[in-house]
Amino acid sequence: MTRMTMAAMLGAAILLGAGGCGYEADLTTSQVVPPTALRATGDAAFRYDKVAMDLGYEVNVEDIEGVNGAAVYLGREAENGEKVLDLYGSRKEGVFSGRLVRGTAKSADLVGPLAGKPMSDLVKAFDEERAYLLVNNEKYPAGAIRGQILHKPWYKFW
Repeated sequence: MTRMTMAAMLGAAILLGAGGCGYEADLTTSQVVPPTALRATGDAAFRYDKVAMDLGYEVNVEDIEGVNGAAVYLGREAENGEKVLDLYGSRKEGVFSGRLVRGTAKSADLVGPLAGKPMSDLVKAFDEERAYLLVNNEKYPAGAIRGQILHKPWYKFW
């Protein structure tokens, strides 16, 4: 690899890195308050674009029956909080495994205590580990699986 190619790749990585931040959540039943008696799991990835000021997201689940919602809440680990961003509100019949939802959220999508605020306020909560993702199903409408949203290198996503 030539020096020019390496410099170009490094420059692109710096530019792309300056425009976004990555976050993820590992979803388990043991993180729900109180824990649930399911074998379901999942994961989620978030990418904040500082230029567009939007939040890309993808939620994947494994072995969850009757899933009917996914949302981001403000709250630290082991505490329940208020909903601030709906990600999924449909219903999947039977046991489902795979991508539940993928999309992009803008500031106008924020609800509850973050309604009318910029997306950067939610991202600040991500940085301070004060936000979590909760996936609901019919049996556990208050939460079937949950994961704290943690900062990760941006390049891991998309």
